Amino acid sequence: MFSSLPRVAASAVFAIAGTIVVTAPVKAEFLGEFKPELHGEIEIETLFNRTYNADKRHPGTSTNNFFSEFDDVVLRLGLFPQLGIVANIGFGPLEEELEPVKENPVNRHGYYKSMILYAEELFVRYASSSLIRSDYVDEIGVFGGKFNPNFGLNNGNILSENEFPGIFSEEYMEDYELKEMIGGGGNISFAHRRLGSHTLNASAFYRDNSFLQTTLISHRPQNKLAYGGVANTGKPNSFSITLEGEDISYVPGLRYKLGYRRLHKGETGGRSYDGQTVGEEEEGPRSGKGEVGWSAGLVYNKAFFLPRKTFKYPLDMKFMFEYAQFNTWNGQQSYFKEDRTYITPSLQAKYGPWKLAFIYSRRERNPIQTFTDAEREDIEDNQGIEVELWKPVGDDLYEVNLGYSFAKNWTLETSWAHMEEFEDGLGNEKDLFGVQLNYSYLF
Repeated sequence: MFSSLPRVAASAVFAIAGTIVVTAPVKAEFLGEFKPELHGEIEIETLFNRTYNADKRHPGTSTNNFFSEFDDVVLRLGLFPQLGIVANIGFGPLEEELEPVKENPVNRHGYYKSMILYAEELFVRYASSSLIRSDYVDEIGVFGGKFNPNFGLNNGNILSENEFPGIFSEEYMEDYELKEMIGGGGNISFAHRRLGSHTLNASAFYRDNSFLQTTLISHRPQNKLAYGGVANTGKPNSFSITLEGEDISYVPGLRYKLGYRRLHKGETGGRSYDGQTVGEEEEGPRSGKGEVGWSAGLVYNKAFFLPRKTFKYPLDMKFMFEYAQFNTWNGQQSYFKEDRTYITPSLQAKYGPWKLAFIYSRRERNPIQTFTDAEREDIEDNQGIEVELWKPVGDDLYEVNLGYSFAKNWTLETSWAHMEEFEDGLGNEKDLFGVQLNYSYLF
């Protein structure tokens, strides 16, 4: 019963929003006066990062990478007050972090290497606050096209307040980002004087396999339906639902976001492990499973007003926390399926133009071994892999970040991070150092 609740909620959002849009008369009250306007947000990051002590089995190995990327370059072309086109332009390197080559572990360096320019999002959106006469319904909206579905604090949301501090803090959280999907969705926003503002979002989608994934400057491998993988189905049978809220009078300064998603399995039509055939061919393909995930995030802001004679600015504290769990991670089709858990807390102190943040992130991988005795024997004898090594493991990231806003729209920050990861049956540690210049502009 409870497993069907997310699907029912998504259906309710689509039904209400869709019925309103279909039945509402297309006239001035519905669209408003034709008045083209262009607004947008520009956030550009220029980053130098260095990875050192990358593998103690090969001392002295390090990598350097220097590049710029668009964190958010969102353009909104309003045709009517309620109807507009949204474009999110993506720009960055194919590889943000250069990994040393294991077969020939030498230092690797990249300077604006393999940069790509592409359409990360391009969709039409209709939103209105006057479709329903209610004291509590604030806005109803629908959209369709290419977009980043909502899930987690940062994914599918351009609110800077929902971004974790630091340069490397989202290293693990990027694993479960949903980007460049084709489909549609809707949202309903509610507002109450004491209970705050809350928004229910729902969307259905599939992974982009259209011409919109074309890149400029450098080539990026194009997704095809035949490649399989979760949400790569060619039809919108994957979905996500989020509920987020803020301005709750009983807990001032608190913002929350809950998310649920189900990614439909893709048809890969193969039985392979590490690219090699495993087992008897006549047994037929073993199809992967879909992925089910949920997340819960909190953001809490608190300002402390210090004695003005000594301190010029108040001390702004910001605590963030996100927990995300996934069953059958990425719909893995190998014989070592995984469940995953991600935990990320952070604490940031801001005093005037300065900010200092501490971030911790953990990724837990719990393998689900579902192979037969014959497949186990084949893996151990022919591929030289000890099955017993595949046990629950965890990866950890510790980061300290210092930032300074030296001019309007400009921020300079630096981070040091230490990562402990489990790779190829062995633990591996590495250190990272980064310097990042941020520019932001609203118009």
